[in-house]
Amino acid sequence: MTKNKEIGQGSTDLAAGDMDSDVSIMDLRELHESVEALSETAQKMEEQLDSIKITKNAISTIVDTSKGTEILAPLADGIFVKAKLHEDKTLLVHIGAGKTVEKTASQVKEMIGRHEAKLSEQIKILEKQIEDQGGKLIEMMSSYESQ
Repeated sequence: MTKNKEIGQGSTDLAAGDMDSDVSIMDLRELHESVEALSETAQKMEEQLDSIKITKNAISTIVDTSKGTEILAPLADGIFVKAKLHEDKTLLVHIGAGKTVEKTASQVKEMIGRHEAKLSEQIKILEKQIEDQGGKLIEMMSSYESQ
């Protein structure tokens, strides 16, 4: 009986002796899906990291902007309102449940910096897991192909 070596396509007429091969195909498929899921999560975290960098830049820009300057304040994604800057030293930070607190720009930058560091560390951990599981996947595929 010829084995189909492509991930996700196993033979349906397995003889009793081919059950180990079927399990290997399932293991390959499961590990492949796990690597894909980890990669998607890492990509989303990278996007969050990019958003943090944009936010840090925006805070620096607003601090360097004089009071009374006309700015575009976002209402929603791609929707803005013209406004005049009345306060350039404190920012309002949403803390949940409709509550905000006043923080200085440096406090907000520090808070965002801590979040950025945690996110970067989580990305490193994910990248290591992807590397480890990707290596296992390659080993399993090589082992399966040599059967």
